[in-house]
Amino acid sequence: ARAVRSASPALWPTSKADWDNLVKGLQDALNGVIWIKDAQVCHADVWKQFADHDRPEGVEVTVSELA
Repeated sequence: ARAVRSASPALWPTSKADWDNLVKGLQDALNGVIWIKDAQVCHADVWKQFADHDRPEGVEVTVSELA
């Protein structure tokens, strides 16, 4: 298998931590806060990106109820 390189490694990191592991921790932290149990989550758009000078470090979460 060949390694895939990021188009812009300065902004789109391909190093640890894996985005799916970051999401697991976030979903667990929001249990009992946003939802009863993270099993209720049916859809997620996720990306991992380095902070730049225009945006601070952190996590941005938008939660919407599905109809």
